[in-house]
Parts: sequence; C-alpha cells; structure tokens
Amino acid sequence: MTESATAPIRMRRVPEPIKIRRVGDFYWHISARGDRYLRVAVPGLRRHVVRGLRCGRGGLAWDGDEERPTLKQLIVVPYWRGYVRSGFLVPEGG
Repeated sequence: MTESATAPIRMRRVPEPIKIRRVGDFYWHISARGDRYLRVAVPGLRRHVVRGLRCGRGGLAWDGDEERPTLKQLIVVPYWRGYVRSGFLVPEGG
C-alpha cells in the first residue's frame, strides 16, 4: 500500500464500476427502486477493496453530494476504518 496510514485519500468519481482501479475511486449505483449505493475502493491488505454502501433512505446518513460525498458514520472494513468526508477517504484518527 503506497498511501500513508493516516493521510486523507482524494476520491475520484468514475462513470462505471469497471473503471474502479485505485483506492479512492467510486461509482454511484442506483437500484430500480431508486436506492443509492456508493461503491468505493478503500485500502486493503494487498490491494483495494470495493465496498457497496447503501446511502440515504434506509442506509447510511449521506449529505446528498454525489461529486464530493460525506457520510456521517464510520466505515469499517477489514484492514481499514475511516470516514468519507467531502470527497476524501479519511482514516480513523487521521
């Protein structure tokens, strides 16, 4: 992993999920019911891990910004814990 363990990582919106190639890349999936899922690459042990996070109605509290999203809750996945803040992945304690 080349990122510092505590440095924020700038997020980059991509047009389709297959374009997610590096940590910080994200894509909005909108279900047939209109539910929004943020698919974001977060740091992992050997490579990035893509997580699908339901946002808004019935999911994580989200500010509504699709370009520079902010989620209110801590994101916990294997090997990484942090926040999505104004278009950055911010490690817990960073």
